Amino acid sequence: MDAATPGPWYAEQEEWPGNENLQYWVGNHADGLGAFVRYEDAYLAAKSIEWLRWQQGEIERLRAELEQVKAERDKYQKALHEEQRESVRLSEILDRIGNICIEHENAKHQPIGTVRMIQKLAAYAEDHTPTERGDSQDER
Repeated sequence: MDAATPGPWYAEQEEWPGNENLQYWVGNHADGLGAFVRYEDAYLAAKSIEWLRWQQGEIERLRAELEQVKAERDKYQKALHEEQRESVRLSEILDRIGNICIEHENAKHQPIGTVRMIQKLAAYAEDHTPTERGDSQDER
């Protein structure tokens, strides 16, 4: 587009005599750049550079917007992945606590059973308490 004759281009609505087929001219205030059979064709040719430049700008704007959307998507996908990992970790903790409770239920008729269950739960909680970094001791 930069190599084209400088604009702005316009289409003349006045019919030029002398050639029945090419009566409508496209010009740029200095030269006649082309002639067309119909005014609508001349108008389309005259406006094409302006429209193409607008479209090119719109494509660049949309590409930049797409990159922003992709960055947002990646951020949310990462957060979702971290939440899924945490959900799995918590499910494993709940399963282990459930198993300790089942062991207690089986041993509750023994005088030492409740004390052992409390000790196991305390030890398990200590091993799985998140640190200031956010991970539990079993992840280190």
